Amino acid sequence: MKRTRLLTLSSLLISGGIVAGISFHAMGIGGQVALPLHYPPLLAGYLLGWRRGLVVGLITPLLSALLTGMPPMIPSAVLMVFECAVYGLTAGLLRNKIGVYPTLLTALILGRLAWGISLWMLTPVLGLQIPVFAALLTALMVGIPGIIGQMIIVPLLVARIEKIYGE
Repeated sequence: MKRTRLLTLSSLLISGGIVAGISFHAMGIGGQVALPLHYPPLLAGYLLGWRRGLVVGLITPLLSALLTGMPPMIPSAVLMVFECAVYGLTAGLLRNKIGVYPTLLTALILGRLAWGISLWMLTPVLGLQIPVFAALLTALMVGIPGIIGQMIIVPLLVARIEKIYGE
């Protein structure tokens, strides 16, 4: 039963991220601004543990790219896989050690760092000419509304869900 519940909740988070991405795009708010695919791995890490957080982070951007074309597979979804996997992993590993907010801040920093490192490593492989530091800075600046949203919404959702389910 527990495995079925974890799989169901992981699937719900993945599909919720995809639907959120579609919804934001339909409203004219780009994914780079709202960061809707970042929520599922963070929530999975907090609520389901680091393994599920890692898997949700790996699957969500790829599945969204395959099903909706958002984000574009190359380079965006490929880079987001590393970023989102680190979000879920970090949230799951640190949640009970340092608390919700410090964990979230650490996860966001490490995830963006993973995005930057993967961009740096993959640009020559993919034959892209992207200045890594400028791309990272741009992603941070454009994503400020999404980051603020994550800092507010993720802790509230975690607290509410844990209160409802008594976990």
